[in-house]
Amino acid sequence: LLKKVKECYASLFTQRAIYYRHEQKFDHSKVGLAVVVQRMIESDKSGVSFSIDPVTNDKNRIVIEAILGLGEYIVQGTVTPDHYEVDKRSLVITKKQIGKQDVKFVKSNISNKEVKLGREGSKLKLSDQEILKIAMLVRDIENHYYFPQDIEWAIKDNRVYIIQARPITTTHNKTDSDVQTQNFASLLILSGSPASPG
Repeated sequence: LLKKVKECYASLFTQRAIYYRHEQKFDHSKVGLAVVVQRMIESDKSGVSFSIDPVTNDKNRIVIEAILGLGEYIVQGTVTPDHYEVDKRSLVITKKQIGKQDVKFVKSNISNKEVKLGREGSKLKLSDQEILKIAMLVRDIENHYYFPQDIEWAIKDNRVYIIQARPITTTHNKTDSDVQTQNFASLLILSGSPASPG
């Protein structure tokens, strides 16, 4: 732990950090760094949520993606998450899509390990109650910051923890001219779930 804290402090003196301070005209002797050390949530379930739809920019839709185990595999894109959508105003669940998960990442003593999943990987990862609890938190966080949010969360022992919330900066209003369509009379050869932008 001490080694990692020292590495954090040392990051203040990387070429990139020094260059950034120089470009922004920050006084090198007056810049500080805080290191937050907190207990890791050994999550049963993890995920990301968006207070607007990151694909369509629908401001009335909350998007929730969930997996079993630690959140590292959802952030890295190692597994395909479940996909849920909730109407922001009414908090009605409008979509539930299972992402088949063959493995999960779990904490094991001092390191983490991959565990194969059986049938549980082919079932919905979240209950309706969990979906709505996350949706309410997402809506509250967006209301607090007055800006659409990208939120990482974890569930341990039926309690939802917010790991990180940051603004969604990739939104833009699509116009009809942004969307090009063509009519194709052909067979569907591929299907899948879109990756979240940003």
